[in-house]
Amino acid sequence: MHDETIVLTQSAPLKMHSPGQIRRSTFLFYLTIAFIIAPKVNLISFGASGLRVEDFVLFAALPALFWRYQSRAHPFPIYVWAFFLFLITSFVSAVVNLNELGLIGLVFTGRQLQYFLWFLIAAEFAPFVFEARFRRAFGGIALVLLLWWIGEAAHIIPKIGRFTVVDDRITLNTSGPYETAILAVLILIVAPKTWQKIAMAGVLLATQSRVTLVAALAVWQLAYPSKNTLVILLLAPLVLLLVSMGPQGLSDSRFNQTQSVSSMAEDLFKRVDEVPQITSLSEFRAMVDDGLRSNVDFSVGDASFQVRAYKWALIIKSLGADTKHFLLGWGPGAWGLAVDGHYIRFLGEGGVIGFAAALFFFWTSLFSRDAPRLYRLGFLTMALSCIFIDAAVASKVSSTLWIIAGYYHGRRLHRQHIFKPSSKVLTA
Repeated sequence: MHDETIVLTQSAPLKMHSPGQIRRSTFLFYLTIAFIIAPKVNLISFGASGLRVEDFVLFAALPALFWRYQSRAHPFPIYVWAFFLFLITSFVSAVVNLNELGLIGLVFTGRQLQYFLWFLIAAEFAPFVFEARFRRAFGGIALVLLLWWIGEAAHIIPKIGRFTVVDDRITLNTSGPYETAILAVLILIVAPKTWQKIAMAGVLLATQSRVTLVAALAVWQLAYPSKNTLVILLLAPLVLLLVSMGPQGLSDSRFNQTQSVSSMAEDLFKRVDEVPQITSLSEFRAMVDDGLRSNVDFSVGDASFQVRAYKWALIIKSLGADTKHFLLGWGPGAWGLAVDGHYIRFLGEGGVIGFAAALFFFWTSLFSRDAPRLYRLGFLTMALSCIFIDAAVASKVSSTLWIIAGYYHGRRLHRQHIFKPSSKVLTA
């Protein structure tokens, strides 16, 4: 019996990084942090959309990204190619539905490509930023969001997004509590200090996003089956939350309105049988925008799920309108900003082809060997939340996931470039 040792040798002489490379990477690194922190508010508005603060941060990063960019230095992993396949199906759906949908489908598809650019940016600065520094930056973001939470609760910092009238749920720098909840979990996963994780657990609870809370607990249990650390981390903010809300506030909160899975499934099947089959997007908008209160009983069960069941039933049944919509859906963005269930959105917007492409992207992100571990944990949180949230198109969530993926992918490629297994084998 012989012991064999594979010798790692340097694949090429180490080169000193030029000052220009370091300054460029540092600039991209700081802009990445600024993007995650930037408030999601429009600086320039046109219609229901506009150019947000975070868009201008990206615009500032693009010249530095493509200056001296070497695509051969960043071969894409399989989950990126799966994402491109999903983008192609979205683009085709947008084109075939152009007459009824207009440019909305192309804009929605373009947004997804825009968020992916942060993968390239993170991969570019990764060789120059050690992991400890990267994780400390996420710890700094946790501190900023903690202070933002305090300021919002004290009415010093105004609420932004679409939940400005909901006083008991925080939004921080995003468009709503659901996006904030997933962002908090992503930061919790990467941030290095216990107090930073506790702060983000508190943010998660304060959003009252039940599905993301369950997702975070499930992901933590899968990642650390022998540890109950997250439960301990949740205790401190949970006690503070209960004290601040009081018994009456707790009884009126969303935590006390949840239906069972069997009850939700029964209500959804019943809705699919009841709703008519729509044949145009104008019918959907009329029934949702104008007919929601007359078609949904908000006093029965979980009010938020009753709205979801009504929308989902209309979307599912609409696929039977004709072959085109069954295969390619109604186009990206066809169902408005809030379907409140991204798998139903995938199905309704992309048809069975787009839905299959989305599931393939999700599968490769969760199970491919080259997907970084922290990216997989964050992606699983998002994937579970997508059951009841339109999480995959949220800019802070999607872009932050791409940042984590790009950074660790870039670090791995950098290590592979410096060291490789030697052909020499030492035998003892």
